[in-house]
Amino acid sequence: MTVGYDRVRELIRLQAELIDAGLYAEAIAVGGQWDAHVSVLPAQAPEQVRPLLEEALALAAQNAAKLAAETARLAAELEHTARGRRAIASYARA
Repeated sequence: MTVGYDRVRELIRLQAELIDAGLYAEAIAVGGQWDAHVSVLPAQAPEQVRPLLEEALALAAQNAAKLAAETARLAAELEHTARGRRAIASYARA
């Protein structure tokens, strides 16, 4: 009964490992697998899998927070690079 729900948790754990390793494209691909897998599960999960799903939800929230932090870091890095390029271009014109 819990096999399908165990797989959801396994995929979220795998995604966390990929995020931690900086393998974002692979983590996104696992997210697609997760979506496909969840789409075939019953809309109402059995009560016995509640702890498993709560753990999966907590892991998914951690993954989302890690990705949001990395996105913010990359955006700041890109902005820093763009400012540097603008400064170099202004010096080149002078």
